[in-house]
Amino acid sequence: MNPWARRVIIALSVWLAAAMASPAAFAAASAPAPAALVVQDVDTSAYPVVRLHVSLPAELHAASGTPAFTLAENGSAVRDVDVEARTTKGEAEPAWVVLVIDTSGSMEGRPMADAKAAAAKLFDGLGADARVAVVAIGDEPRVLTGYTADRAALGSAIDGVYARGETALYDSLMRAAALAPVAASGEPRRSIVLLSDGGDTVSNASFDAAMKALQASGAGLYAVAIESDEYDPQALRLLAAGTGGRLLGVKDTATLSGLFEGIATEIAGGWTLTYTSARPGTKDLEVDITAESGGAAAAAAFAFPNPLFAGEVAGAEPVLPEVGEDPWRLLAVTALAFLSAAALGVGLLLIFVREPNTLAQLKYYDQLHADAGGDAGGMADQVRAKVVGAVGEVAGKRGMLEFVAERLEAAGLPLRPAEYITVHLLAVVGLGMVTELLAGSFALAILVVLVVTALPMVLLANAAERRRMRFEAQLPDVLSMMASSLRGGWGIGQAIGLVVQEAPAPSRDEFRRVDAESRLGMPLERSLQSMADRMRSTDFQAVVTAIAVQREVGGNLAEVLDVVSNTIREREGLRRQISALTADGRISAYILVGLPFVILAILLLVSPDYLEPLYTTLFGSAMLVLGVVLLFVGAVWMWRVTRIEV
Repeated sequence: MNPWARRVIIALSVWLAAAMASPAAFAAASAPAPAALVVQDVDTSAYPVVRLHVSLPAELHAASGTPAFTLAENGSAVRDVDVEARTTKGEAEPAWVVLVIDTSGSMEGRPMADAKAAAAKLFDGLGADARVAVVAIGDEPRVLTGYTADRAALGSAIDGVYARGETALYDSLMRAAALAPVAASGEPRRSIVLLSDGGDTVSNASFDAAMKALQASGAGLYAVAIESDEYDPQALRLLAAGTGGRLLGVKDTATLSGLFEGIATEIAGGWTLTYTSARPGTKDLEVDITAESGGAAAAAAFAFPNPLFAGEVAGAEPVLPEVGEDPWRLLAVTALAFLSAAALGVGLLLIFVREPNTLAQLKYYDQLHADAGGDAGGMADQVRAKVVGAVGEVAGKRGMLEFVAERLEAAGLPLRPAEYITVHLLAVVGLGMVTELLAGSFALAILVVLVVTALPMVLLANAAERRRMRFEAQLPDVLSMMASSLRGGWGIGQAIGLVVQEAPAPSRDEFRRVDAESRLGMPLERSLQSMADRMRSTDFQAVVTAIAVQREVGGNLAEVLDVVSNTIREREGLRRQISALTADGRISAYILVGLPFVILAILLLVSPDYLEPLYTTLFGSAMLVLGVVLLFVGAVWMWRVTRIEV
């Protein structure tokens, strides 16, 4: 293993061990979280004055006195918070509640009977003036009754449901969110109570659509999940947290009645928190609330749309311009973004590409003057020449032309370095801007820029490697041809000329260049050494050394070339034998390294919520980092085992 890879593995291992062994990490993972309070409603009609209607869990209801509330907006503490106790058991300000009850086939039997009894407890606990609507979850959502205070109508609606069909959970939540209450007086107090024993199976709506609908309604979600083989606690937890609500798990349906009584108590007796917003320039306002009373604590974190951006505040100007409304502004912003990315890429190249020496600079200016003497051509040719010349001038002064030229020569591509750099830059900027304009996703555009930046260099390196392998495969036959020519009385120059005439590419092209350089006066040893450096072939380096020694001290060069040719053939035969013997190991390495990514892609397509604990929890993140480290170590290990130098 090379030193760089070893240092990376050691650093990752030490970091992971420190993170896993950190007392703070264990404390964070094991410390009990405070109970969740529920945000029933958010009133921004008098923005920047914001009113939050919250309900406290049962443990804080049992404590006497006014709870101590602390509030933060977008991470900044709010100093002045007005706290007012409120009750919804009265005509002045009744509670508005949507009960969403699961009636799928998995609820058949005792769970359905206990759910009906719990619903009755909820209706009684909310008070006689509470307005309640009921939505049934099945193959599709059904509104059993709209908002009503008629307990007989509610009881009849609940008694008439029976368990059958699938679970359209997200569709039902969107239907519940659409039931916006309208109160004759006072401010409506909105809440949604969900009872389900399974995850979504047949909804047309997605998780994200349900989350947006719930957040737009302003209602807090009490998600009561009956633990079963099918229920999805992670999705329900995220939905509840995103609306300022909470998730309550139930193992035995017999406890549903008591749980629903507690929920009714929370909804009926709440608190109103009033504060003045700092009017931050964000599209969402993120609020953190903590309540403490009698040694118990409850907290909630949620977000709601900023009225400045929603146009709810009269005369308010948007804090940030909507770039998407003006196509020219969008084009300008996109162009500036990708020009900045291109400038960053050029800056990195200027850092890592070595400073050219004086001779290289003279060669560069000599090439410019040589190119300037050509025909002017048409207008398009002149524009292209100016663009390529400007790119070549910037790149050549830092030695980038030489860097690119080496790789183009190794790949055997008949392109000038300045032309290649120009096409590459235009492709990166052009495809990135087209992706941004068509897809409207800056992250996707950045991904396209990175791919288009790296892919040509990878393909260039791959082409150079394949060309080198073809050259080394032809080398034994070329050496035998040269040895036969030397035995026939020809000189080394004539033998090279025969190779130029008879050998296939790329040997023919490389030896043609050596022959041309020799005819122009360059020493043969230097031309052959340049060819060896260009092809990066250790086998041909041995040939160059043999020729140089023979021309220095004399000897039978034909015999030397025969020996080198036989040695190369034997090494190639051994290399192929080793490749055949290690083929199963390489295939195993490809499968073991690629299989986790294939499974990850399948799970993301089939059930993306299943993977959320992997990157939303501390333990899941630690497992993810550990898996990546072990995958990297295993890949390096198997690569080293199957790679045998000959």
